[in-house]
Amino acid sequence: MIKEATKETNTQFIEAVKRKDAAGMAAVYTDDARVLPPNSPMVSGRQAIKDFWQNFLNMGVSAATLATVSLEEKGDTAIEVGAYTLEIKPEGGQTMKDEGKYVVIWKRQADGSWKWDVDIFNSNLAAPT
Repeated sequence: MIKEATKETNTQFIEAVKRKDAAGMAAVYTDDARVLPPNSPMVSGRQAIKDFWQNFLNMGVSAATLATVSLEEKGDTAIEVGAYTLEIKPEGGQTMKDEGKYVVIWKRQADGSWKWDVDIFNSNLAAPT
């Protein structure tokens, strides 16, 4: 069941990226979730996460993929390790790609659904200079 739930939620996130829908991206998180992005402070709470992703979209992120490498369920918690790719097209610029890895800690909600509670990711590529 967790495998289907994570696939469905990850697809919701990817589709929200395509729509440039920061609220849709934030909807996959728990109310008090945390995002630990590279080179930035921790972002806590769904509204702050929505604002974080809106800034990300404003930089030109237009597509994403998420590929689960491993998924382990432990009661009401699951740990997903995966790989991502991003397509970024800044206004007036050339399309760039980023690829990296992520860890998401999932929490089962009272209604039985699963949401992202902790999301950490970083690029495999060297930082731009």
